[in-house]
Amino acid sequence: MRFLAVYHAKRSLTAEEIAKITLNTPRWVRQTVRRYNQGGPKALKDRRHQNLGQKPKLTPEKQERVLEALKGPPPDGGLWTGPTGWSGSWGSGFPFTPSTVFCTRWVLA
Repeated sequence: MRFLAVYHAKRSLTAEEIAKITLNTPRWVRQTVRRYNQGGPKALKDRRHQNLGQKPKLTPEKQERVLEALKGPPPDGGLWTGPTGWSGSWGSGFPFTPSTVFCTRWVLA
């Protein structure tokens, strides 16, 4: 698909025209052609496998503490979805949000 975009760009089609042909956005077309112009055919390789993702926010030990705590009720008797349920009981060094707690709880279910 990327080479098709470059092919049509060399035929002087606009980004909008190429986007309709390739079923992509004009922005994607412009970025693809720019990558090709800067690095040649090798620049069009799929680079998704090189993205290792974000570094985990919690160490394995802290993850274990969170998972164990989530098996029971919050220390204050409230809900795990609000900051009052977990903020004071973890101490420092727990950079997560209520949504992280929700996702972790979902994984446990």
